[in-house]
Amino acid sequence: YYETGSADLRIIRCGDPACSTGNSVATVESTGFVGQYSSLAADPSGGLVVAYYFANNGDLRLAWLTG
Repeated sequence: YYETGSADLRIIRCGDPACSTGNSVATVESTGFVGQYSSLAADPSGGLVVAYYFANNGDLRLAWLTG
């Protein structure tokens, strides 16, 4: 998700199916204004691929997250 206060891209990993306990938040990128218009998909190996907008220079970026 796009954290509006810090203009960062973050991801939440739920600790259980209801996301009620054991959750963790990680910053994917924090350089400039990143993370708007994000999309998330799973790859065949179980990793996550995130596409997002980098507003500083108008780029589309990808992040591949494992484990």
